[in-house]
Amino acid sequence: MENINLDKIKVRKKGLWSKNFTLLWLGQFVSSLGDSFYGMALSVFILDITGSVAFLGLIKAVSLIPRIIISPFAGSVADSHDRKKIIILSDLVCGIALVLLFLAVNLGYTDLWMFLVVGIIIGIASCFFNPAVNSAIPDVVDKDNLVKANSSLSIIYKGNNLLGSAAAGTVINLIGAPLLFLFNGISFIFSAASESFIIIPKSHKKDKKVNYFKDVIDGARYVIGNKGLVFLYIIVAFLNFFGSIGYMLALPYFKMTDGLGIQAYGIAVSFSSAGLIVGFSILSKIDFKKVSKFSLFLMSGCFTSIAMITLANINSVYLASGLMFCNGLGISITNSILQVTFQRKVPRDLRGKVFGFKKMLGLSLVPIALMLGGILAEIFTTRIVISASYLILFLLFLVTSAVKDIRDYINIE
Repeated sequence: MENINLDKIKVRKKGLWSKNFTLLWLGQFVSSLGDSFYGMALSVFILDITGSVAFLGLIKAVSLIPRIIISPFAGSVADSHDRKKIIILSDLVCGIALVLLFLAVNLGYTDLWMFLVVGIIIGIASCFFNPAVNSAIPDVVDKDNLVKANSSLSIIYKGNNLLGSAAAGTVINLIGAPLLFLFNGISFIFSAASESFIIIPKSHKKDKKVNYFKDVIDGARYVIGNKGLVFLYIIVAFLNFFGSIGYMLALPYFKMTDGLGIQAYGIAVSFSSAGLIVGFSILSKIDFKKVSKFSLFLMSGCFTSIAMITLANINSVYLASGLMFCNGLGISITNSILQVTFQRKVPRDLRGKVFGFKKMLGLSLVPIALMLGGILAEIFTTRIVISASYLILFLLFLVTSAVKDIRDYINIE
């Protein structure tokens, strides 16, 4: 007990910007900036060397599969093992994998299995990294600064996504996609290096046997026993399915459409990020005692669907940017309402288990969606598939209005 108290004294300092939090923030800033460039660079590179939207869908699907399998258990692993080692090792593994990928491509090796392997490695590492970081934040800042700490990290994630998306198209045209693989790899290694100087108290739960499978089963039992939650989980899984098809095909659509292009896609995605930020700001001002949460959920979902259907049928950069802003705005509102609903309704002692099960179920159909979307885009066109997927999404939101259990679950305080 005496050692634990000493750890806390070392870690927790008055003020937000202690050495530990500053190092964590700096590492996340650099690695998230690298990520914002890498996602687009990978998609453009795959499309350039294969010309296949189907293979792009396969790459994205494969990188998600480890998250579906591992995510329900990753939170328990982070709780029962040294979080600092998990954080550093996760970043280091991702960094080395990306640097090796750059070297292979630079030497003329572009075997597609390499991209699959790197996608799997990054997917597995992120499963453990995210819960480890989230659970470590309360240990590196004072309780009074916890909201500020989470907000400052959210700002860099959203801000880097906005900045990186806006600049990525231009950067790719200037230096090529492979150099961005190297940049992202170095950013991960830099992040791991900065995190190695952070003091995070070690977990003292190693003596307690953790049953990861029981945690998942407990979460599933709670969901199955709650009718409103069951319906909501099912609808979320299908919303993710059709939304993933449409959004994954947005980049190929921009790349292949006269008047748009990769630079236009980067600008449009930055507008989507701006829409997310505006949506979160609007939600912070709404008094939900006077507004029906379900009505807002329904309207924002339909709004997003209509915006993306329209996007798939225009070739103006300005209109596309405006529509992507609308998409980000709608997504922020629907996702926030769902998140708040789950947080308020699920008992505190079951939250981690239920959220782990939610993530697994919500993502379970996405790999199939990404592969199917890529195949359909080669049979038909990206324009048709995007329009059809968001039309189905629009109809699904309308279906939720007919399910009383979902309406009541979202609305009841």
